[in-house]
Amino acid sequence: MAASDETGRPVLSATGDSHSLWQWPAKPARLIGRSVELMRLHGLLDAHRRVLICGPKGIGKRTLVCAYGHRFSVEYQQKRLSLRFTTPSRLLAQPPPPWDAGLVAVSDDDAAQDAADADFADHLPALVRTAPLARLLIVGSSAALHETATTLGFAMLTVPPLSVEDGVALLIAHSGRHSVPAAEKRAAARLVEALCGVPARLLHMADLAHAQALPWSECLRRHLI
Repeated sequence: MAASDETGRPVLSATGDSHSLWQWPAKPARLIGRSVELMRLHGLLDAHRRVLICGPKGIGKRTLVCAYGHRFSVEYQQKRLSLRFTTPSRLLAQPPPPWDAGLVAVSDDDAAQDAADADFADHLPALVRTAPLARLLIVGSSAALHETATTLGFAMLTVPPLSVEDGVALLIAHSGRHSVPAAEKRAAARLVEALCGVPARLLHMADLAHAQALPWSECLRRHLI
């Protein structure tokens, strides 16, 4: 049964091998504009049990997976299904047992993603055979991983850019501002468009503006994108 530690993170209960207890990451500090994707992911896992999450770097694939575990942890607990989060290399070293029907989420950070994808694609068929009952949620964008996952019947979920409205909301939330003038909101909207709605780029811009004590309009004027 899924449980939670003192930080509120979903963890696998101690009914299995203690070495296989892979703790779910902490809940994302801010998740804005992803409610549709969370529900789509939940539906795909129910229907297919195996899902590959795709999208460019910085779009929030890993963040979406982290949020998913926290959003649906109670439902998994009620179904007596475990929640596990790991990396490709760790999963290959210790796959889930054949009888485990819980969810295993697999993701590296962006820096390691490309290198891990190609090698993981070669091992994915064997992993699926080893743990036929497990629900697999994999993050990756390489062509090799996409092709292998498609052949194995994985459903695909491509994480889209944030809308302008959600991007502005993310900038405001991350900046800790309680009141934003209309002119600055318009500048923020232009930043979201210029940064293609990619959350990681928006958060970097918010940190840059904060570090230099610059309004968003000044970031635009100085071409700090």
